Formats: sequence, structure tokens, C-alpha cells
Amino acid sequence: MGRRARATSGDSKLRDRVGRRPATEQGIRDFLRLGWTTALAGSMIGAGAFAQPVGSPMERPASVRIPRISLDVRWYGALPDDGLDDVEAIEEALKAARTGSTVLFSEGVYDLARPLDIRFRAIEGVLPNRTPGTVWRVHPDADLSAAVVASSSGGVSLENVRIQCEGRADYGIHFQHVNESETRLENVVVSGARSAGFRLERCQAANFSRLLALNNLGDGFQIEDCNGSSFMRLQAVLNQGTGIAIFGGVNFSGGCFFTHGRSEANGGHGVSMDGATSMVSLEKFWIEANALDGVRLSDVRVARVRDCRIAGTALNGNRAIRLSDQSRQCVIDGNFVSGEGSLDYRVLEVEAGSADNVLTSNTRLVSGDTYEALPVVAVDVQRHEF
Repeated sequence: MGRRARATSGDSKLRDRVGRRPATEQGIRDFLRLGWTTALAGSMIGAGAFAQPVGSPMERPASVRIPRISLDVRWYGALPDDGLDDVEAIEEALKAARTGSTVLFSEGVYDLARPLDIRFRAIEGVLPNRTPGTVWRVHPDADLSAAVVASSSGGVSLENVRIQCEGRADYGIHFQHVNESETRLENVVVSGARSAGFRLERCQAANFSRLLALNNLGDGFQIEDCNGSSFMRLQAVLNQGTGIAIFGGVNFSGGCFFTHGRSEANGGHGVSMDGATSMVSLEKFWIEANALDGVRLSDVRVARVRDCRIAGTALNGNRAIRLSDQSRQCVIDGNFVSGEGSLDYRVLEVEAGSADNVLTSNTRLVSGDTYEALPVVAVDVQRHEF
């Protein structure tokens, strides 16, 4: 559909959204209200308008389903690259979307002058690995707790968006109690957040995949009490804090699972787990060049670190893997570990007070491409270093 010009009634920054929606929107309402029995002629969405149904209205049989449609935010006045706040127009599109419908964003930059609440909605942009893709930018005049929020909801879906905080928001995305298997974040990039790119709290049985936290001023990810949720292909790169910080987990009846991810060149730990007392599993991660420990488990119960490639930093006593503060019943299995900057380096440390942990089938870089197997150890309260 063609781009619609923004109306200006005396003030170029005032929005006049009258007429911004498709000219045939009333026809859409009639279709949904009356229930046409004949098929739509042509595509449901095309050239900015809906095809008109052919036939006579009659009462809709119970077996006829209301169609799921896609709405373009430009119909509601959210125009990319104009430098104006787009939150109100985006919210109008979200309110208009029925259950199962998707709100679409085109390529370009949309400005957020206040937090955008996306609860119970499905949103799809243009893949952010294109230039520029769909970009949500915190407005230059804003100072936000978070750019995008959702709480106490299910069925949230957000795909293919790049969020640029530019130091003007604490979090790029802040989800609280966003549950259910239909909840999904995928192909989302966050940069420039002050505290963390992604803050995910108590999100149960949700799916998070292909997320990138890049160049944030704090942590890349902060993940707390996300019971039964899966995290696949998370990447945390060049953040000033810890790459992926995992907190809590007192009642993880379903566990919390991280697979096929990367944490590199962050200013804190690569991955940290703190205070988790139920299963947290970290598998097939690539972790290197972080300023502190590669993986640090602190006061953790029943965690597993398996099949990871972890390079610690041979500075200030840092380790590739460290178990501290009475971590118990953890399994460290099948990892390749090394220390950047020194081959004569203690890659793995279990601090005094940690007990009932099992270290097995781990391999250490000795020199060049030569590795040696580390001892299989069931660690009690004594301190161990390898």
C-alpha cells in the first residue's frame, strides 16, 4: 500500500488520524458482524484496501470462523522515519487487532516517547538483519523505565524488531508474568539499555529464541524465575555488565533451559546463575573473552552445564567455570575449557563450602590444539582447582 501523508492542522506535530485507516474498513466491520457466506474476491489485504465480499448477508452459522487478519500500523498513523512519537498510533493498531491477528510494521524507525505495552498481542516487523529493518527507537526527549513492556498476560508474540534505547531506557524489553506456550520473542535485538537489554521476570512456559543483546550499558539479559521456559540461541555481546544473568528459581517445577547460545566480550561474567534452587540447564554455549568468569554458579542447586566451549580470562583469578557460595548438586559435564592469555591457568574452580557436585568428561586446552581430560570428581566441601 502507498505511504499516507501525515496531516498537519496548524502544527506539523499534531496527528490527525481521520481517514488514515483503509477506506473500506466499514466493510471489514460489516463482514465480521454479519458473517458473509461467500468467499472474498481476491486477497484479504492488497494495495491498502480489502476486497469487497460478494453475496447477501445472513446469520453466520456456528461453524463459520471469523478470519484472522493483519493490520498495518501505517493505517493508524504510525509512520516510520518522521521523528514523531508513534506510541499512540501503535496502541490504536494493537487495540484494533482481534485475537489471533497480527500487527505489521514496515522497514524504518518508529519513535517511542513512553513505554509501549504489547500484552496479548502479536507483532511482526521486518527482519533486523536487513538495513535498517524495523527499528523501535526511544525518542530523543524520553527517559523511560523500559521501551517495551508486557505484564500479567499470555499469548504475546514479538518478532523481527530492533530496539534502540540509546541510553534513554533502563530496559529494552521488560516482561513480567508473561506466560503460556504461545508467548514468543524471536529475532529481536536490543542495544543501549542502561540496566539490561532484556529483563524477563516470572515468565512461565514461554519461548524465547534468536535474541541479541548488543552494546547495552548494563547486563545483556536478566532472567528471573522463568519456570518451564526455553531460551534458544541467545546472544550477549559487548555489554558492559554480565552477558546472561539468571536469578532465582525457587519453584522451578518445570526447569529453565538454555541451549545453543553465545556470550562474548562482556564486561562481567559470560553467564551467571545466582540463588537458583531448582533445575537450570545450560547446554551447547560458546562463551569467551568476558572480563570475569566464563560461567559462575553462586548458591545454586541442581544446575547443569554441559557441552559448552568456555574460555575464561586469565586475569585476577577469574575462571572458565566457578562454583561458589555453597553451590550444590550441580553437574559440570562434557565442556571444553581454556584460559585466554595463559595456558598455565586454573580453568575450573569449586570453592570451599560447595558440596555434592559432579564434574565429569571435561577437557582442558593444554597448548595449541592439544587438550587433556580433567579428572572425574564428585566434589564434597573441600576446595578444588583444575
